[in-house]
Amino acid sequence: MAKNKTMKKNKKKRRVPIPVKCLIALLILVLICGIIFTVYMKQQTDPDRIADQYVSVYMSKDASALFHFLGIKETSFLNAESFSRSLEECHKYSSITTYGLTKYSDPATPDQVQYNIEYRYGAHSSPYTQTLTLKNTEPPLYLFFDNWKIDYSEYIARNCSVQIPAGSTVLIDDVALTEKQITSQTGQLATYECGDLFIGTHKITVSLEGFEDYSTSVYVGNSDYKDRPLYTITPSMLRITKDTENKLIKQTEKMIQALYTGALQEDPFSRLHEKYPFEENMRPDLEKKYDTLIHNHIQSSTHLSGVEFTDFSSSCTTAYAEDRCYAMKITTSADYTSTGSVMNGGVSHEKSTTGNSLFITTVHYQGGEWFFHDSTALESCVYYLKY
Repeated sequence: MAKNKTMKKNKKKRRVPIPVKCLIALLILVLICGIIFTVYMKQQTDPDRIADQYVSVYMSKDASALFHFLGIKETSFLNAESFSRSLEECHKYSSITTYGLTKYSDPATPDQVQYNIEYRYGAHSSPYTQTLTLKNTEPPLYLFFDNWKIDYSEYIARNCSVQIPAGSTVLIDDVALTEKQITSQTGQLATYECGDLFIGTHKITVSLEGFEDYSTSVYVGNSDYKDRPLYTITPSMLRITKDTENKLIKQTEKMIQALYTGALQEDPFSRLHEKYPFEENMRPDLEKKYDTLIHNHIQSSTHLSGVEFTDFSSSCTTAYAEDRCYAMKITTSADYTSTGSVMNGGVSHEKSTTGNSLFITTVHYQGGEWFFHDSTALESCVYYLKY
């Protein structure tokens, strides 16, 4: 009997160790926190809640807040300021007054939810309708929760590039592109990659030494421009400066004088080419014309023996070039005194006269330099007395 009492007494004295109690309490706390966190994350990752937040931020008319809410990666062209301009131009952002939100989803695409949003600019205005798309992306948040992201691609023109004359500089919305952004060069044109832009109108400005700055505005939509440039600016679209025009005129007048000086001395065409470069692809034909000029008018029995140019008057206009390079046509009116060697009774007599000839010379701009393309001075000799 006494033994049984002792055993009961020992049983009563057994207690749960404090570490075990602490562990149990910690597990309960972790469980409670886990439940609270799960409920919180379910709320935070609910696509309906994200859609409501989006509309709330959108209607705040704060383009900067909307830019950061969407999580758009900032670049030289994608920033809060340019986003604001795009919203205003394309959607009259500051004038929106009310909206309506409708959800619709397709069971076939469980990882995508869409909402139809109608924005109005007043009671009687036509609405601007937006399809807001949320996609459940990878990886999941904290391994277990949906990671819904707003698809903001409707605001973006992707993989944009421009083609401009090689050697020039280009600005898009006053942001300079660098040589590192050149992806290819074909003939007279270089392709610059500028990446993604917001939809809307963008200003392109091209600068090339010797030419006036060329500016144009281009509207870009919600497309992928990977396989085509936004805009192509060829050299023929540029306009030379007055200073360049005057230099080309003076160079052409000097070339005409040098041509006749060389022909009278029967110098090879290469000597003229060294000082006044002609296009290499045209050189064989031009050299043939030059040799024919010498043969017909310098080496014949009655021939041109001298010419002194007294005055030039030239004008400069743009010309067409098949390779789309920049081409100029220079029309030169030349006054001169010519001397002809005339054979009379087997005796050579020198006869002088005055005259005027009209020469047309074309020059092409290639690889940052001007080249003579052709000139009627090579085949149309100045007037001289032949009898």
